[in-house]
Amino acid sequence: MSKPMFDLDMGKMKDPAFRANMMNKVNSMAKLATDKLMCDPACQFQRKSEELKRKMVRAEEVQKDIPSIFKKREKDYYVFAKGIPYYENMMEERYDATGREILGRMLKKHKQQMAFLHEELQSYTSGTLYEKNISDLWKKYQREEKAYKLATLNMKNNIAISDRQSSYEDIETEKKTKTRNIVLFIYYFIVFVFLVYLIAKKRYTEIKLWCVFLFLLLFPILKTYILSSGTSMKEKIKSYINNVYLDDEDNCSDCDDENDAHGPAIVQ
Repeated sequence: MSKPMFDLDMGKMKDPAFRANMMNKVNSMAKLATDKLMCDPACQFQRKSEELKRKMVRAEEVQKDIPSIFKKREKDYYVFAKGIPYYENMMEERYDATGREILGRMLKKHKQQMAFLHEELQSYTSGTLYEKNISDLWKKYQREEKAYKLATLNMKNNIAISDRQSSYEDIETEKKTKTRNIVLFIYYFIVFVFLVYLIAKKRYTEIKLWCVFLFLLLFPILKTYILSSGTSMKEKIKSYINNVYLDDEDNCSDCDDENDAHGPAIVQ
């Protein structure tokens, strides 16, 4: 036995609230029946589409917080209103645009990173080259420092040797000077004795003896002059005896050049 559509409890009909509720239900059912009779399938499709669109718009407001609800409402609307192929094409285009956008951002970031790496590479290359130059310069300075130290050591050794040589020469010169002074003292003492001999023997009237005395007195001075001229006394004496003037060596050298130019001289 089927259950009746309206199970009315006649006892409750006396309650005004119950009767009002029942009247609302009856009115709703009547309105629904009237809408179905007056709205064709196209009208119903339009209403359903508008309702799904409103739900999608409301879900869009909470998309950031609850993205899954918006995706579901969006899919329900477009699948119902446009069909599955339209929805799939729309999502494909959207994914393609999103992918292009992501790819563009990644390419831009990649370019920035490559530019940064290029700058870092140049900086590293410059730093490596600078370090190599500094290392080469440091090695050059080390070699120069060693050369300077060696040169300084050699110079110190040369100075020490020169100082010792100068000291030896000074000592030798001092010895020679003392010896010379002693010899001169003895020599002039002998000359003084000779003078005393002339006076004591009363031979001061003899001119030859005075000539000898003057020669002995001036002999050291003459010897010094002769030696300072660069020629020994023996050579000077020989030159004057042989009538050869050593002071005219330059002129004689010119004469030799002329003799060489004109041929050997004829000895008579």
